[in-house]
Amino acid sequence: MAETITNGFLIFRKDYEMFDEILGFINEHGNIFSVLALGTRKILSKNSRNLFFGCLSEFSFFSSRDIDFKMGKLKKVVILENNISITNRSPLILFNNIIYKSKIKGIPVFNELKKLVQNLVSFNQEYDDVLIIYLLFKVCKFLGIKLNLNSCTKCDSRVIFSFSNDNFGFVCKKHCFENYKILNKGLEILYLCSLKKFLVANNYEKNIKKIAVRILVDYINYHAGINLFSYLF
Repeated sequence: MAETITNGFLIFRKDYEMFDEILGFINEHGNIFSVLALGTRKILSKNSRNLFFGCLSEFSFFSSRDIDFKMGKLKKVVILENNISITNRSPLILFNNIIYKSKIKGIPVFNELKKLVQNLVSFNQEYDDVLIIYLLFKVCKFLGIKLNLNSCTKCDSRVIFSFSNDNFGFVCKKHCFENYKILNKGLEILYLCSLKKFLVANNYEKNIKKIAVRILVDYINYHAGINLFSYLF
């Protein structure tokens, strides 16, 4: 096995046998790696003290040469940026799961994760819902799902009536063929978050912000078949 040293973010942890774990991380070049971490579930494990979501870390691991066993083995991990306070924040956990399970990768994905970490450090937990909304916009982009929140997707009217899964975003009353009407405030939050106006969007009631999140969760599931419901509700 050849040793590789690279910087990145931990995005996945899963128990394996009695004392071990399977880890996943994305490095600064946008590559995703899975490694077997021996002994990290032991109380005295040095590596376990440095395994936190949201902390930029240096990973040393041995790449596998076995065709039938593609997983490498972790040697050492060292925290480079200590952001332990955000490791359990819901936007971070959500994005980590999406990256690892959907296998979306590349430098833009790594950079977006880095931006999310910076936002979580800057904004307290009260802003998690609006950060999730903005994050889901980015997920649509990475998954190649079109999304229009500037005007009606059919006629460019700025008088918005609802949101349409079939028409990829906002629609006016004339072009709304859904069986339900989205609350105007829910639409307003989507628009504000698309413009990164988090401070304004966060002033809306929590239940309205949850409606906006649910709109995007359903939208992603409708077009990509990825059910994020269990991670958020």
